Amino acid sequence: MRYHFARDVKILALQAEVLDHQELFQNPLNQEIHLPSGVEITTNLENPEVSKALSNPLLWESRTQFKDRVYTILIGGRNYILKERKTARHTDTKQNGHQDGLTSKEEFQTALSFQTHGVKREKENIMSWEKPLASITFPDGFQFCIFDYEENLINENRILLHLRDAILKNSDAYLEEYQYIVSRLKTTHKNY
Repeated sequence: MRYHFARDVKILALQAEVLDHQELFQNPLNQEIHLPSGVEITTNLENPEVSKALSNPLLWESRTQFKDRVYTILIGGRNYILKERKTARHTDTKQNGHQDGLTSKEEFQTALSFQTHGVKREKENIMSWEKPLASITFPDGFQFCIFDYEENLINENRILLHLRDAILKNSDAYLEEYQYIVSRLKTTHKNY
């Protein structure tokens, strides 16, 4: 619980510092902002309204935990996703414990690359990636990214229902695969 309080305090301190240094956020082309405290902010904000909302802490309305290190944040009446860098203090880790991965800045840069090079269009289907808006790194290592909120990306029930319906409509296409999986289960798990 104390980690949650520490994160809240850091975000509040960041908001206060941003308010004190609004001049650093006036140039929309300024994609690397270094605050006097040592906090580093990297941005990808083409839309001036989004830039204005994210750089004005007075517009930050709420933060709701969605998953272990993922939050939905409401800024200026619009939802965004805040993803903290995974650490050993987070509870949602793999079976063998925490393994260090990308920093938030590296995740931000990877997401930018996917946005630029990873969009795939096939007939009416479009596969795209979450849109990164900012990466924030504190001097003590706490860091997070802010992404644009995608309505249909998060509603897992809707996706599962769509997948279920697609399988039911084309059950013949999945029957062979299903039978193969069942036969493999029987040979690898004798108690099945």
